Amino acid sequence: MYTEGSYPSHVFFLQKGKVKAYKANENGKEYITDLHKEGDFFGYLDLLQGEPYEETAIALENRRWQ
Repeated sequence: MYTEGSYPSHVFFLQKGKVKAYKANENGKEYITDLHKEGDFFGYLDLLQGEPYEETAIALENRRWQ
């Protein structure tokens, strides 16, 4: 979906599936910061603030988004 440090260009709306947002430390250990489910909007704060993503988001299962 997106990676920490990349710049947002749109907002996500999750129509189907689940998405995990996380930060990783220098040893690669993941710390989950959010779990998005069907009907969730996400990525909008970073877009509105014009700042790079502070986390990485990946799909946990089949997903459909806009």
